[in-house]
Amino acid sequence: MAQALARGLINSGKYSASNIIASSPKSDVLLLEECKALGIATTHDNTEVSHNSDVIIVAVKPPHVSKVASEIAPIFRRDQLLVSIAMGIPIRFIETLLPSKSRVVRVMPNTPAVVGAGASAFAIGSACLDGDSDKVKEIFNTVGFAVEVPEVHIDPVTGLSGGGPSYVSYKILFTKEI
Repeated sequence: MAQALARGLINSGKYSASNIIASSPKSDVLLLEECKALGIATTHDNTEVSHNSDVIIVAVKPPHVSKVASEIAPIFRRDQLLVSIAMGIPIRFIETLLPSKSRVVRVMPNTPAVVGAGASAFAIGSACLDGDSDKVKEIFNTVGFAVEVPEVHIDPVTGLSGGGPSYVSYKILFTKEI
């Protein structure tokens, strides 16, 4: 999902690859090579990403959220916005891993974002500031459509936005006229 989002942001023309930095473990060299091919700066150090970013998008599998958050927590600043696209991880859990009053947003995008046709639902955390919702909407509207919802609706949206495009494609491909 991280790569689909990065491609969509760059392809939109609104965000430059030179303004994006990606981090991945040393064991995942393929992802970073693909990011480099897009012109994105890469690193294996999550603190480097945090140190150089206003908006940090955490696009990891759910079991890795704690590790990433603990790595960036010592340098995470109040003026930064953390956007999590980790499925099933509540905002409150991430907030407990970061310094007090950290601004956290939970988003559930889908892969059609790569072609500007994504659908994303997002919920803002308790410490978010005026304008954070607009910032997230601006980013995710760049790759499709974004709507703010109460966090309780994020998990149901995940099933719909994640599986919906595949289901429709399947129906288009395998429906024949009688």
